[in-house]
Amino acid sequence: MVRTTKFAASEIVDLTGKVAIVTGTSPGGIGAETARQLAIHGAKVYLASRNEQKNQKTVEEITQSSPVGKTLLLETLKLDLSDLAAVRKAADEFKTREERLDILVLNAGIMGCPYSLSKDGFETQFQTNHLAHFLFAKELLPALEAGATASGHPSRVISLTSIGHRFERLYPFASVSFETRELVNRKFGPSVMGNFVRYSQAKLANLLFAREWNRRIGRPGGGKVMAAAVHPGVIRSNLYMYTPGGSLMLRGMLPTADGALSSLYVATSPDLETENSWDVYRGDYGLKHTDSSAARDLKKASDLWELSEDAVKELASVPRTPKAPSA
Repeated sequence: MVRTTKFAASEIVDLTGKVAIVTGTSPGGIGAETARQLAIHGAKVYLASRNEQKNQKTVEEITQSSPVGKTLLLETLKLDLSDLAAVRKAADEFKTREERLDILVLNAGIMGCPYSLSKDGFETQFQTNHLAHFLFAKELLPALEAGATASGHPSRVISLTSIGHRFERLYPFASVSFETRELVNRKFGPSVMGNFVRYSQAKLANLLFAREWNRRIGRPGGGKVMAAAVHPGVIRSNLYMYTPGGSLMLRGMLPTADGALSSLYVATSPDLETENSWDVYRGDYGLKHTDSSAARDLKKASDLWELSEDAVKELASVPRTPKAPSA
């Protein structure tokens, strides 16, 4: 189904009995609003963030803003995306607390930050935005499959990408490649330009991850767990802390409540149950968007998956995910 009207929070269906995780739930952000709406509509929601104090503040703010008399099911989960061992620990912790997972929103991210490598040896934006989320989703696959079995509907993985996945073309001397760690770890030019080309690389990875997940695991129309990538729109958020003139840019951007709607549409809409209706890439308000040619490059998608599998096997001792049989 091709949606032609903006999705609204009032369209969210009853989610009673479902379990969700939202990563990156700092107060006032898209993740916090996504968690709030899922909880208001009946889901049990885990807020997964590195900063436990901020996470608890988000829980308090969501609780205070809930409808009178409505008891919300909110839990917190410590998740440090800069450390793959800690990511695996967080997934294991969740699996001791829940048997099923219906909705996984991979919302956490950083943008345009200065060049650095994580303790695991990957460019920081790539690890935070893609690789750690890849590991988290991979480790939660059994719970996602259990959720699908319990509900009779595919569980959903939502990867937050950006229209910024097109920025990789800003660097004229080399294209983004996921063939090796060394290529992923390139600086892509000086200062600000390099920072944002690396951001584009990470956001392209978010989109390719969803496409390759469906090819290997989800099998549209027949798999238990489907994935999609969403561009939330250009939103007022602290992502712009490294952007020159970012505070001025915020004035013309969408509020966070609107920015959460693309994730909420893909996470909850009953429209998206069949192969023909499941688009890998959605834009703001759940509307269909056109991605770049690089985002449809099946070799890039396969290279990214293989690199990610090898990395988490080496760095977090996680075995490769078996490929689902062809539909």
